[in-house]
Amino acid sequence: MKQEPESSKQRLPRGVMLNAYPDSIGKRLSDTIEMLRRPEFRDTFSLFYILPTFFHSDLDRGFSIIDYDINEELVSHEDLDALNELGIQIKLDLVLNHLSVRSPQFIDLMKNGKDSEYADFFIDWDAFWDGNGTMGPEGQVIPHKKHLKKLFMRKPELPILRVRFPDGTLRKYWNTFYQKVDFDEITASDFAHIEGLDPDEAQALADHVKIVIKDKGFLETADPPEPGQDPLPGCARFHGCSFGDQPVRPGAGSRGGGERGDRVGG
Repeated sequence: MKQEPESSKQRLPRGVMLNAYPDSIGKRLSDTIEMLRRPEFRDTFSLFYILPTFFHSDLDRGFSIIDYDINEELVSHEDLDALNELGIQIKLDLVLNHLSVRSPQFIDLMKNGKDSEYADFFIDWDAFWDGNGTMGPEGQVIPHKKHLKKLFMRKPELPILRVRFPDGTLRKYWNTFYQKVDFDEITASDFAHIEGLDPDEAQALADHVKIVIKDKGFLETADPPEPGQDPLPGCARFHGCSFGDQPVRPGAGSRGGGERGDRVGG
């Protein structure tokens, strides 16, 4: 009788699984390992499910993945060796259906637009719902009610991230956890390089940008000045303005300047 070859699949060990973030106990994974070394925990756990701040991430306690390199602020290779010495295997998450806007893939999309090799990885909201909704007053497709009632949404508004590309075009992407905007203090000096902009105008522009970003708006849709007032030097006048070498894109993610964190994908 022909003998079946042994399975080459790795099997999970039998026993109790510990489920925790690297910093659930103490400040780093090493603090948890010190606990596991105590005599009362000897041979208690056979598997450690380490939640995804194990990797580089920025939102949702690790599930907004930037990349799959070890987050050395919380984890070290020595920690993994120590777990192996304790006879504890590890289980990790592979998050496939969304990424942080700070991921190399989304940054490439921001840079290259439709020519990015990752252009089809992220879900273009309007293209996805084309033919299955109506255009809303803010310029994005609102899915028909029969579709909306099937969606799980964490907030009342649509899960959309508006992205302004270098060529000026605006596209909407499915944004799982909406927008979180944290930015460095913007001052008049950030606009000092704009030719023809006097200090008062620079200060007005800095104040205006801060308000619009805080309100998750867009400079070109902000309220215009009252008739007779000197036009506020916003993007209606300075479409090419930037913070240092970063284009003004409120709501979009970037590595430069203040971090604007979002999680995009399905």
